[in-house]
Amino acid sequence: MNLGGGIGSGERHLAPGSLLTMKFSQGVRHIKAQAVVRGARPQAMAFEFVEMDLDERYRLRKLLLELGGLPMISQVTNRTRRRGRVAMAKT
Repeated sequence: MNLGGGIGSGERHLAPGSLLTMKFSQGVRHIKAQAVVRGARPQAMAFEFVEMDLDERYRLRKLLLELGGLPMISQVTNRTRRRGRVAMAKT
């Protein structure tokens, strides 16, 4: 899951385009959002968030950071040195 949506499973099979009301528990507080089903298979369904309050989005972002689901912020110390490309000519 990320801030745009994710993949999950449910008790029922939902057709693509179905609107969902989702509720995640974070300790004592809950995160509420509305999502639309983008793709559905028997094992999993892909969903996209379509409506979420800003404070709910903040809590989801904080939860994802705590779980380690987001990549590290780009900084000079996080970068690795890559070898340059070498051009080869046919003779």
